[in-house]
Amino acid sequence: MHAALDGWTDPTGKSLWHFILHTSDGKDILWRIQDLSNQSHTGEYLAEKIEEILNDIGIQRFAAIVTDAGSNINLARQIITQKFPHILNIRCIAHCLNLITKDFVKHAFATRILNWSNVVTAYFKKSHLPHKFLEDKIKEKNIKGGGLKTYIHTRWTTAYEMLQSICRLETCLKEVINKNPNVITNENVKNIIMRKRGYFQDVQDLAAIIKPIRDLIIQLEGQEANLFTCTTGVTL
Repeated sequence: MHAALDGWTDPTGKSLWHFILHTSDGKDILWRIQDLSNQSHTGEYLAEKIEEILNDIGIQRFAAIVTDAGSNINLARQIITQKFPHILNIRCIAHCLNLITKDFVKHAFATRILNWSNVVTAYFKKSHLPHKFLEDKIKEKNIKGGGLKTYIHTRWTTAYEMLQSICRLETCLKEVINKNPNVITNENVKNIIMRKRGYFQDVQDLAAIIKPIRDLIIQLEGQEANLFTCTTGVTL
């Protein structure tokens, strides 16, 4: 099996770290969540916490340690793998791809299209009448796949989901605006959907560019993924 860990800050400011075990038969086990708020997260300290987990389970049962690329956790992996040479030091490939996507969406073209698309999705998500009109239009046209999707900045695969939902609902969005001019009064939304030349084609193009990265991230995060998948991008 191999161990994976990551940390995050909860809404109250606590530094929480989770330790997950990935077994050879594809199961994920949440072994422990710890509040490490009262300690400095040095590589040495995190290595101690990792070693505690290894000792709990049995060091010889582990083949690898997997984490993201933070300098402190990278040092912790190095300490562990130097002390226990049979344990591989592996940087999370899904995290690497998320970082690649994060850099990609900073491009001026991607940023412009994502910002406009966020305006559209936020409006129809938060405005009850436009939301209802769009839902009714989706049902009327029997369009599969649901309504508009939200882009979550820390989950880069959702950029594709949002863009794809806008492509899928292009006709519905235009008809809702045309048939309800007294309700759809947001000029930014109307300009984006009705007057931005080539907007929907740009959305489609950006979605097509992001899709291969999104598909690979999903594949790597799936239950069937293994070390071979991480190095080749192929699931057997």
